[in-house]
Amino acid sequence: MSYVIEAERIGCVYRDKSKHSGEFELSVKKLKIPTTGITAITGSSGSGKSTLLGVLSGLRAENINNTHRLLQFTGLTGEYSLLEPENIQTGHFGFVFQDAQLLKNIPAKLNAQMILQISKEESDNSILDFLAHELEISDTLTNKTSSLSGGEAQRLACVRALSINPQILICDEPTSSLDDRTGYLLMQVIKNWADREKKCVLWVTHNLHQAVDFADYAIRVENGKVLCEPSGNPFNLSLKSKSERRAILDGSSVAATPSLTNFDIGEEFQHKKVVSFSSSKQDRIIDFINEKDFFLFCMKMSFLEIYGNGKSNIFNQPLVQLILRFLFAAFSRSITWAICLGIVVLFCLLSLWGASRSYFELEFESPQVSHFTFFTQGNFDLTIKNLKNLEKNLAQASGIHRNDKFVFGRREFGLQDVWLPNETGCSGKSKQISNAPMMVFNEKEPLFLELSNSIAEHQGDWSEPYVMGSDLVESLFKKQSKGQEYTKSSEEEGLSICVDIHGVGFKFHVRETKKLIPGGSDRNFFIAMPERFYRDALLEASPDIFMETTFHYSAVYFNQQTRKSILCAFEPLPGCAASPIVSSDVFRLNKDVVKQVDKLMATSQVATLILAMLILSFCAVVSMSTTLAVSSFVRSREQTLALLKAFRANTINLHSVLNAYTLILYANAILFAGLICFFIQFALAHLLFEGFVGLPIDFGLGLMDFFYASSLVLAILLFCSIGVTIVWNRGNRYVGTILQSV
Repeated sequence: MSYVIEAERIGCVYRDKSKHSGEFELSVKKLKIPTTGITAITGSSGSGKSTLLGVLSGLRAENINNTHRLLQFTGLTGEYSLLEPENIQTGHFGFVFQDAQLLKNIPAKLNAQMILQISKEESDNSILDFLAHELEISDTLTNKTSSLSGGEAQRLACVRALSINPQILICDEPTSSLDDRTGYLLMQVIKNWADREKKCVLWVTHNLHQAVDFADYAIRVENGKVLCEPSGNPFNLSLKSKSERRAILDGSSVAATPSLTNFDIGEEFQHKKVVSFSSSKQDRIIDFINEKDFFLFCMKMSFLEIYGNGKSNIFNQPLVQLILRFLFAAFSRSITWAICLGIVVLFCLLSLWGASRSYFELEFESPQVSHFTFFTQGNFDLTIKNLKNLEKNLAQASGIHRNDKFVFGRREFGLQDVWLPNETGCSGKSKQISNAPMMVFNEKEPLFLELSNSIAEHQGDWSEPYVMGSDLVESLFKKQSKGQEYTKSSEEEGLSICVDIHGVGFKFHVRETKKLIPGGSDRNFFIAMPERFYRDALLEASPDIFMETTFHYSAVYFNQQTRKSILCAFEPLPGCAASPIVSSDVFRLNKDVVKQVDKLMATSQVATLILAMLILSFCAVVSMSTTLAVSSFVRSREQTLALLKAFRANTINLHSVLNAYTLILYANAILFAGLICFFIQFALAHLLFEGFVGLPIDFGLGLMDFFYASSLVLAILLFCSIGVTIVWNRGNRYVGTILQSV
């Protein structure tokens, strides 16, 4: 006789639920399980039958540290020890428990197909259909599992176990909740399978009537002691009479019993033939995916569980009912709302991050804060030639492209004589002369370029000489008129004024601006004149003076990459790689703007840090809430996961079952979150920011922000799901206590 399992000097401490307290020890001195036939395990309640079954099948830990322990499996694919659950191979064990352990909200047939997917067997529907026909449940395979009766569910569990054609079928009181006829039908199918396939069945039972009719071998368990032949072989029942079998099974010394059963199995089961069956029905389960891929199978299973009504014809429902099902089915799960909320809040935070960056970038690039001014003392004059040479040296030191002009000379006049033109124009000074601060600037300088373009956009591009004048200029001349009527030259021409340039009056049109004209540091000017008009007027007034004139001071423009190197070229600062290229005794820098930039950079860094902390904190909140939701889901599915592990599902299979479900919920959440984010984008970006703020700031709220937010939530979701699965898997190396009644 060959043996599929051999055990020596093993044991297990277990609790007896029927006695409510205390621990008991199962002890096996020597035991051998034949390779073929049904081996029945009998004994009183709490004696340790299910514990023995769990130890022999790898569902329970053998935790008695005896020396020279042996728990050996021998099969067609070789031998290995069962002392470690990792050794057990997929497809070697099939299980039928007291509880059918089925997923309730999917079509019944998928419960069996799921185990085929795990075992990597070909998903041959004819096998399932054949077994279902044998067990008389063919018409229920497409029904929702929760609609099955207890007997139908238990027979489906038997179909599931036999479909993978295991080398050993583990049956833990599979007929305890069935009526006599259904119980005998189930055991007859198992008997036929074992005889046909030459396989082993380990069967724990209290029903001695069935054991007498179907068992080939017997093992008794009494108070944790395993009773068998001294050689370790089970008691052989094959050549015994029914009375002798009954005596061996119940441990009595009675030679015969008058009646073995209250149920006459009769001709229906005594002469039941083993026939092959090929289903002629078309599989009505949705078959839109590759059945060989377990993850895609789990996606289909989860889809039907969430949206289906338990049958494959979910798309035959009325359109309104179908839409409502798709809209609200997933949102009955709290995890869907958690995902949706996480995406929306992260979308807003990332958009705020983008708005903050855009704001500070605009501030850094603003001409008002992207330059500093300097003047000279001693023998160095700020002539056009000297400024060009200085710009060349600064460009080499800071790595600025030579074509990018960034050094500009300026002239400023604190008290400039101005008056209104009279009948003779500006050839003679008026008696009513005013004094106003005036700036002479280069039109290409960034600080004035934006202002010039803005004025040209509203007032046209004039070719006549002009000056920029703030609204204070007009107020000045109205005050000068002392109550007399003040009028402009013409409505089309606008205001014109006379400017004294080295004793000669020149007429300039005034291009009005509502703001004061900025200058160096915190100085502001009423009037600003382009350099080209000032140069033309000065040449006309006094060519000799033009040759000797110099700029009063100069402006140097920088960006965040060149700021440090340009400053280092003027004076030695901490962290400078090279020495200054100019003498600090000659140049005097006005670094008020530089201080403003440093303050702005510090503010930017603080804002960035705060937003980063908010995003990280919310990610932590999402992680915790997701972990709690997934953990709750795992606890509600613990028996299902334990069953899959009993059938030797690996960690990837468990991840697939869990992640397929969460990914479908995620897909629903992302659609709803997308609608919310679109509304936020419309309400805030178009109505609030553009309508009231009017700043050229990119407030985000775009597709990329939504993509980043949803991707981050998906990563958190998968990470938490995988983490929870790994923790559960490591904490449940043995799943016997979850699946077995004792």
